[in-house]
This record gives sequence, structure tokens and C-alpha cells, in this order.
Amino acid sequence: MPLSRLLASLAASPTQLGVLVEHVPAALALFDAQGRPVLHNATLMRLLGTVPARVQDIRFLALDGTDVAPASSPVSRALAGQTIAGEELQLRSPAGSLTKARVTVIATPDAGGVLMIADAASAAGAELLTREILGIVGHDLRNPLSAIRITAQLLVKPGAMAADRRMTLSKRLISSSDRMEQLVRNLIDYARARVGQLVQLRREPLDLAELVRRVVEEHKGAAGTREVKLETRGDLSGGWDADRLAQVIAQMLSNALRHGEDDGPISVSLDGSRGDGVSISVHNGGRTIPADVLPGLFEPFEIGPRPLEAPRRQIGLGLFLIKRFVTAHGGTVTLQSSPKEGTRITVTLPRSAPDVTIG
Repeated sequence: MPLSRLLASLAASPTQLGVLVEHVPAALALFDAQGRPVLHNATLMRLLGTVPARVQDIRFLALDGTDVAPASSPVSRALAGQTIAGEELQLRSPAGSLTKARVTVIATPDAGGVLMIADAASAAGAELLTREILGIVGHDLRNPLSAIRITAQLLVKPGAMAADRRMTLSKRLISSSDRMEQLVRNLIDYARARVGQLVQLRREPLDLAELVRRVVEEHKGAAGTREVKLETRGDLSGGWDADRLAQVIAQMLSNALRHGEDDGPISVSLDGSRGDGVSISVHNGGRTIPADVLPGLFEPFEIGPRPLEAPRRQIGLGLFLIKRFVTAHGGTVTLQSSPKEGTRITVTLPRSAPDVTIG
């Protein structure tokens, strides 16, 4: 689609366009053929301290600190037909300090265009995080894949094998494939969230105790010698999405097993004594989470504190997806942690409620 048509279609929906512009994680300005800003976000104002009469008037500096002549500015060159994508320059902040930025301009002489200025340090951090996450994904997929390969090689060896040994190896195959499936599913769900795809629930009558027992049973291999205690109380029936709730419970258990004490039990409590809803609570001992870190853990790619020498071995999507799926059910999730009480994550769900639209 030509840029002029794209801008025209966006301009026809000013409310949606305004929301889009404000949520872009960079300074953004849409300008007309003369370079006059017709729409900008608050980030641009914070970065420049003012909105220029023309975007060509924004004073950039080269990386060596020399001024960039107006005729050589990114906007001027873009309007002359050049492609400006992620060009590294500097800007002088309202306080006088220099900020390294990546500048992108999409422009046509007859229709104006779009100017985007991203903080280069943030962009570099995002690239580093992306590489780190890809490394984690590669590591986490390689381990179960290796286990599947080795187990399969044992199973196909000629000769008799005891039935109990064959059963153990078969369970290992299932467990390893489940780990891979969960990782891939989390990445797919995150990708859907990033493009604004809604959470669609398939509600059905469920016995929550039965669902949780099944998930707990599936995690016995990961628990090793640790005990997973399950306590139930009250009426645990309701209308929920079985697959999404299974993901929520599985992630709650995985977090507790990963961060809990090596020899400490995990407690799972289901409470249906309230008439209008139920709660699911998972508790573990072990290292606590500082209070100032707790709120941010529900954001994507955030993980709890770890020793400085310890490599990152988690993507940090678990709590983000828990909150996303619970909110879609009309419920809430809380996380508490203290040296005395340990760490407890609690999900509260209404038995039946209209789905909440989560983009």
C-alpha cells in the first residue's frame, strides 16, 4: 500500500491512531509534506522538550558530537528519497545531556511521513535480551530433545527388555516431550499477545479438584523426592477453560518446584467454600522474592532474583501468561513472599462470569 493511502486510512480513525501512537515504545511523529507534525506522542515531547514547527528543525549530532546540517538531517534526506532505518545519531536533551538514538524515517515528498526516534541503549538492551532468550530456548529445547533421542535409542535396541524398564523409558519420553510442548506453547501464547490476538476461552463444566490432581500427577517426575501435598475444601465445580487452567496450574507448580527448597514440600490448596468463586494456592519454601521485585514479575521476560554467577535459565513468561489467562476468566492472581511464610501464589476465579477481553 502506498504511504499516502496508509496515512489516509490511519487518519480516518483518529482515536485508534492516537492510541497506537502513544503505545509505540519510541518517540513518534507523523508529519505532512512540509514536515509539520500532525500527530506525536508524549515520548517525543519528553525527549525533545518541545514539538518543533517542522521535523526538519530537530537538531541532530553525529556520534563524534558535530552538528548535522539541516540539509543532511534524516528527515531532509528521507524526503529526498533516501531510506533512513535505524541510523545512529545523538540528540541533546532538554537538560543538556547527549542521548544516543536510532532514527528511522519513512517519507514521501507528496504525503509527509513518519519519524521514529528510539533510545539506542534500550534498543541494544532489547537485542541483548532477544539473543539471551534465544539461547535459553535453545538450551531448554536441547535437554529434553537429547533425552528423547537417548531414550528412543534404548527402546529400539534389539533384545528383551523388562516391562518395568520399558515403562520407565516410555514415561521419560512423555515427560520430555511435555517440557518441549510447554515451552513452545508459552512462546506462541506470548507471540499472540504481542500482536493483540485475544484470549479465546472454551468454557465447560469442570471439577477443579480432578483437573488439579491430573496436573499434579504429571509433575511427579519433576518433583523427584519432594512431596506435593494437595488439600481440597468445599464445592470445586464451575465453568472454565480446561486447557487454559491446566496451563495456569502447571506453571504455578513449575515455579514452586524450580524455586522451592530442594527437599521441601509443595502445598497445593483448593478452596471452594465461597459460593461465588474458588481459589487455587500453591506454596513453597526456599529463597524469597524482594517486595520491590514482586509487581514486575507479571511482565513478560521478567524473572526473580538469582545469584550473580548463575546463568539465566528461564524465559520469564510463566507469570505473565498466568495473569493473562486468569484475567480472561474474570479472576485475579496475587503473589506473596517473605522469609517467615515462604512464597505463595494464589489464583481466584469466579465460578461463572463473562469472559474478559484481553488483547
